[in-house]
Amino acid sequence: MPTTKKLLDNIKVIRVIHLVVGPKNQESSGPVQAPQTESSADQAQSQQQQTQANQGLYAKDAPPSAVLVLAVTDQQAEVIKFARENGIVSLTLRAKDDTDVERTTGITDKIMNEDYGVVLPEVLIK
Repeated sequence: MPTTKKLLDNIKVIRVIHLVVGPKNQESSGPVQAPQTESSADQAQSQQQQTQANQGLYAKDAPPSAVLVLAVTDQQAEVIKFARENGIVSLTLRAKDDTDVERTTGITDKIMNEDYGVVLPEVLIK
């Protein structure tokens, strides 16, 4: 049965390494030239390509676009490793001064159904 659980709080991010390279800065070796104007069709196509590229970053099979180097204890590292091997891990980054910590109980399909009225898939009902 799928569950959702907040596992760790207040983990310090030591470094962010971006793996996706943005557009290169174009430097001209000669005199500055006036920018060429794109037709509205070219602009629309360029915008559509950029939108598709951005959407691709969020696809289920998309490669990582950044690596976070975290400062964790050995115990926290084991929790992260276990979670990665047995589920899907997502991170939420918060501001440095956001230190509110709340204990949670975890969420299961049963709790979502009984407490919040979420309809269960037929396969879980039978």
